[in-house]
Amino acid sequence: MLKFAVVDHDMRRKADVVMQFSDIGHSCAPYDNVEEFADSGRHYDLLLLAERADGAFRDDLESLRSTVHGQKTIIYSTDPHYANACEALRLGALDLRAWPFDLTEIEAWWHRNAETFLPVNRLRLRTREARDRLAALTSRERDILHAIADGKSNKMIAAGLGVSHRTIEAHRLRLLKKIEVTNSSDAVRISIESRLFDPA
Repeated sequence: MLKFAVVDHDMRRKADVVMQFSDIGHSCAPYDNVEEFADSGRHYDLLLLAERADGAFRDDLESLRSTVHGQKTIIYSTDPHYANACEALRLGALDLRAWPFDLTEIEAWWHRNAETFLPVNRLRLRTREARDRLAALTSRERDILHAIADGKSNKMIAAGLGVSHRTIEAHRLRLLKKIEVTNSSDAVRISIESRLFDPA
């Protein structure tokens, strides 16, 4: 049995998480906020931290890092953004997930990744895997993907490269197929992870 904790300001959603974990045989302790979690002095196999209503999770992650050393954490949000995913990973979160999700997926994810949770090993592995995928792209396709990940629109990228936005869209569709993902959000995550760490 794994021990989980959830920090969520939404009482109904928090209760749903606790109940789902209980249904699949794991314990899950509920907390209203990061301060309450830190004050408990407890450490869990995994903490699920909901993005606050104001969209600010940076303070929560920094508070966790300074008060609860080594707590493995996943952020979840009803409206995750690319920039937030990058920031969450840089601040030590293991992943950013879109709510709702099936908690059996979290359980399976835990077992797949348990041996890679040491921070340096995790960053090395994720960076290496992302770079292996991007190796299938041309230099132009990599530049376009990184520009998309940095928040640039197709028109902005097209203007910078001196091509039409339709050409950029064609490149985007082609690179998705090459790195074997079905949507831009997964492609952007791979772009972000490829630049997180320099694997020696």
